[in-house]
Amino acid sequence: MLFFLFGCLAVTASAAPVPEAIAAAVAHPARSEEDRARDATRRAAEVLAFAGIEPGDVALDLFAGGGYYSELLARTVGESGRVWMHNNDAYVAFVGEALTERLTGDRLPNVVRTDQEIADLELPENSIDVALMVMSWHDLYWISENWPVYDVEDFLARLTRALAPGGTLVIVDHAAVDGSGIDAVDALHRIDEAHVIATLEAVVARGE
Repeated sequence: MLFFLFGCLAVTASAAPVPEAIAAAVAHPARSEEDRARDATRRAAEVLAFAGIEPGDVALDLFAGGGYYSELLARTVGESGRVWMHNNDAYVAFVGEALTERLTGDRLPNVVRTDQEIADLELPENSIDVALMVMSWHDLYWISENWPVYDVEDFLARLTRALAPGGTLVIVDHAAVDGSGIDAVDALHRIDEAHVIATLEAVVARGE
């Protein structure tokens, strides 16, 4: 069964208190200065608290990019947890050596890097407690000559199979004008909140 949380970061995420494990992950001395500089705008502590990430969880960072959130997830779930750090070929090419640098020297031993196209996404069934998509849901609808065309229903079916019972999908993205659907995706990289919610509610209604 797919459960989801979706909301405006500036409003919804700030309502959740920040647990000790998440606060410790954000304050960890091994984090890079570059990552720390992004904290103010990413508001990662609030996002992870909103997501309900806990020690021992198995988390999936979809379209993880250079792994900013993957590292925070890894330090939050701890040694008893695991993080799948996912990217497709286009994301890997875009972030360059950042992925290798993030994982070099086995500095995040509970992170499993997986480079897969969404159409081929395969993860252990019923294994993911929380899946996180940050600023990437709209990419499922983006059209470009260097970007694959995705079947969103197929992706959600694959993701639902990977989520554990009661597992959660958390989406953080730029919101487009109400009622615009996916019209702003290509030009502005934004998507209508109502469109996202309706898409996910349809999956839940089908009992997938």
